[in-house]
Amino acid sequence: MTGLVASIIISIFLSGTLSLLLGLINGLQLVFHLPIMNIIVPGNVSMFFEIMIPIVMFDLLSTIGFMTEWFPLSKSYYKAHNHGLDQISNIGYDSYNPVLNLGTIGFLLVLYLLRICSLLPIKCFNIFSLGIGRNFFTKTYNALFWGDFILIFINGYIEFLISAILAYKAPDGSPDDTDFVYGISIFSLTVSLVLIPILLLWMVACHSMKTLNSSRFQQKWGMLYDTV
Repeated sequence: MTGLVASIIISIFLSGTLSLLLGLINGLQLVFHLPIMNIIVPGNVSMFFEIMIPIVMFDLLSTIGFMTEWFPLSKSYYKAHNHGLDQISNIGYDSYNPVLNLGTIGFLLVLYLLRICSLLPIKCFNIFSLGIGRNFFTKTYNALFWGDFILIFINGYIEFLISAILAYKAPDGSPDDTDFVYGISIFSLTVSLVLIPILLLWMVACHSMKTLNSSRFQQKWGMLYDTV
């Protein structure tokens, strides 16, 4: 898993051997997620993880902290009922609420959905029938379906999976025991465990290397296999 923000910046401004940098970041992110697998780390290492995880994961919004104000009871409830999960809390998963656990990448997913909501009415009513802005609309539409969607879920695969499992396990009576949280959990699990693997198998089984390397195919589906 590579950081979504880093992928975008490097893909725009840099190229070539710096793709190796993303591989190093990928490995570092996996190391920082070792506490998820119940691997005990010393207290000083756990504290270091807590300080560095927003930087390693490029979670810019978690450093601002304004999202916590939207769900003021989520983190306090989680800490009160999960004393044995301090290591997981230290790497940013300190709530049952998927919005708080996803952080920046969840915000980017919301922006993606807003872009779809703004483009679909234009598509339905054929506003660009006279040709004004048609090229821009076509490129944006092709990027949304499904390049940007795959980019978000491939680069945030671990975050979506962990956040979905935590949300699904929200106990009855908790502040996060809502249909909204449950719906996000089901959506994230479905995409992570069903849709993405099916798309990967479809890539391998149904397309030749010539098709995979074509520019038109890469624009729409390239993020599915470029970052794997």
